[in-house]
Amino acid sequence: MEPLRSEHNPYQDWGVPQGLHHIHDLQAIDQTMPRRYTRLMLIFDFPVISRPAVQNAITSIVRGLEVALSFYPFLAGRVGPLIHPNKEDLVQLRYGDDVDGQRARPEIFGWRIHDGPGCDYMNLCGRGMPVSHLSKQRFCASPTLPSVSNWPPALTLQANFLKSGGLVLCLAVMQCVADDWSIGHFLHVFRDGIRGSRTLKDRNQYRNPGISGYIDAQVLSRIDLSSGMKTINNTPQTVERNYSTGSPRTYIFKVSTEKAKKWRQVIVMFLEESGLAAGKMTIVDCLSALIWVEITRIRQIRCPGPPNRQTKLYRLVDVRDRLFPSLGLSFFGNMHGSSIAVNRVSDFFDPTNASSVSVKQLAAAVVSIHQAAGAVNDTEVRILLADLQELKRPVDFHIPQDVTQFNIAGIKLYSLLGINAYIDYGIPGATSGRKDGRPRWVRRPWLNVTDIDTVYAMPRRRADSDWEFLICLGHLESEAFRMQLEAEPWGFTFVKDTIY
Repeated sequence: MEPLRSEHNPYQDWGVPQGLHHIHDLQAIDQTMPRRYTRLMLIFDFPVISRPAVQNAITSIVRGLEVALSFYPFLAGRVGPLIHPNKEDLVQLRYGDDVDGQRARPEIFGWRIHDGPGCDYMNLCGRGMPVSHLSKQRFCASPTLPSVSNWPPALTLQANFLKSGGLVLCLAVMQCVADDWSIGHFLHVFRDGIRGSRTLKDRNQYRNPGISGYIDAQVLSRIDLSSGMKTINNTPQTVERNYSTGSPRTYIFKVSTEKAKKWRQVIVMFLEESGLAAGKMTIVDCLSALIWVEITRIRQIRCPGPPNRQTKLYRLVDVRDRLFPSLGLSFFGNMHGSSIAVNRVSDFFDPTNASSVSVKQLAAAVVSIHQAAGAVNDTEVRILLADLQELKRPVDFHIPQDVTQFNIAGIKLYSLLGINAYIDYGIPGATSGRKDGRPRWVRRPWLNVTDIDTVYAMPRRRADSDWEFLICLGHLESEAFRMQLEAEPWGFTFVKDTIY
């Protein structure tokens, strides 16, 4: 996106704090993202809480962070407003020069030792590691309610040592700076810095390849920008609702690998017997379909409506390798769209048998999810990038206009499996309980009202680990959904993880 450069925008330096001399170009797709943090917790066993052990761990964490910020120097910067003559509500990412090799400044990195109620590590492990009851102000270094007018940091990291034997690393990254796949890249460089396979002496820096070569004004515009989303797009931040949901509630639903494989096999066999190709249907496809169907059924039961109204699942898709030639999987920033799977409520709900789900209903959802994801191709992505370039107020692109009274509000699905956060970080004294340096848990804490209708497929520790889905719904729906899953034979268990 060109407006950040001085020859295109004479106002880019207005209101910029002193010392932030460098600009990291944010693309148009970055400008569509919310101005809030993605927060991620990496949780380790840390059985020996002593001054030497804590200091040794902090030294290693800071070393890894310094190396990562040396490779991605803009992540040590700040996000603030960008005045533009023709566009509205833009942000910019500015950063300063390295000061004596120290990028992990106090506003970026901090650490604490915690004790007291809610911080018993073994108790949390036994309960499946709920974390959102922990104080955001005490466990996260980022501003609780960031405002770009205050130029908040692009990234923060806090090391939280629990006296009862745990280490909680809380990473926060501005959503307009990086998507989940980019956070995964950062974590791998951070790991390399801790382990010493990268050092500050390497002096390597990330080079943004840019996306201008993928943007062709001639493709404008197959999308009617005034009427909302007609093809792939960024995942909607809000959805229109025609029923009461209550305040948000968050649950972590877990199912064993054995059970997940069983249900995939059942669905695949049904599709094959129906003459449909099913070889590439993944476990995530099948479990996502199950969740989508069950939520749709709950809504139809609670708020009956015409059976021909639509139910939608917006699934976040990494489009780096959907472009041709590939943009490169190491591209840092936001580079994703949403495939939109659409079905009628009648595909998922039979009023004559409202108490159970059939394999046919699950198969219909899986096919829709799979076909929608497959439709995200080079042409569609280029159209998206070109259209975004023309938006006067890009952040509005997150608000869908095609949700009508004949629709059931959409479900947003994020797969965090691509983050690959369960790696051996090599932090002294920190283990997964298997003495391998991996986290025991990865969590996304403190979801709130803006996250209602969101499903996260969480990272997995090993190939045989349980599948975990973090699901945020309104209070009434979440309780009905939980009871519905308990009544069905899917084999889900749950952990309540909410601040409300």
